[in-house]
Amino acid sequence: MKAGQKIRLEKRAAQPGREEPTEAQKFKYGQDVRALPLDYVMEGELFRDIEVGHSLVLLRHRRSGPDGTLVEVPGVVTTSRVLGIEQGFTGVELYTQNSVYVLNPIE
Repeated sequence: MKAGQKIRLEKRAAQPGREEPTEAQKFKYGQDVRALPLDYVMEGELFRDIEVGHSLVLLRHRRSGPDGTLVEVPGVVTTSRVLGIEQGFTGVELYTQNSVYVLNPIE
């Protein structure tokens, strides 16, 4: 996917041996520096093309709130380094050093 593409990014898993995701009900939204909980969703615009060997950088417009609904929270999100990109059944699967994400374009 290319810079400027609007996407929805959802965390699906932690990579084996990496920090376990925080439980959603214990995650302190907007304050926590621990691993994002599973099913955490962000929507925004890619800052640069997604490439293996580089971090995904997202200009975030919305993200999951404490109750799971999407809330407007502008910011910049940077993942760990991308290790692989594959087409999955529910979207593009993105494997980083720390996490597994599914991303889909937004119209």
